[in-house]
Amino acid sequence: MTNIINIADYARARRDRATLTAEDLLQRYATGEREFADIDLRGARLVGENLSSANFAGADLRGADLTGANLWGARFCAARLDGARLTGVDARRASFVGAQLDGADFTGALLIGADLSDLDLRGVNLSGANLYCAYLGETALDRATLDGAHLYDPNLGAVRRALA
Repeated sequence: MTNIINIADYARARRDRATLTAEDLLQRYATGEREFADIDLRGARLVGENLSSANFAGADLRGADLTGANLWGARFCAARLDGARLTGVDARRASFVGAQLDGADFTGALLIGADLSDLDLRGVNLSGANLYCAYLGETALDRATLDGAHLYDPNLGAVRRALA
């Protein structure tokens, strides 16, 4: 019985995740906090903010606006980013493993060295994005919009190509 209660409590805690305002997040980040896993930031406006090295694993960022944000080295593993606006973000070496990105907009994003494995890119806009040495694993690019995106994959015989 104890295990069932613990599992139920865990599931409830995941479902009832803490909600943070964008202002609270930025204040906590400014004091040095980087752990924001499993928080609810739906619709947050974080345009141009520095959130490098922050951990948003499992966070709910659906519909958030991160246009031009510095997300260098940030972790979004298993995060919900459906409909999020990430145009022009600097997400070099960021990890999006297993994130939900349906309808996310990465137009002009720097995704150099980012981990984009285990993703469904259906409806994701990567137009003009720089995916130089991004790790794609088994992720298929055929469902994403890639107009003018730049991709260099060492597994393709070290050939740089622009996808149009």
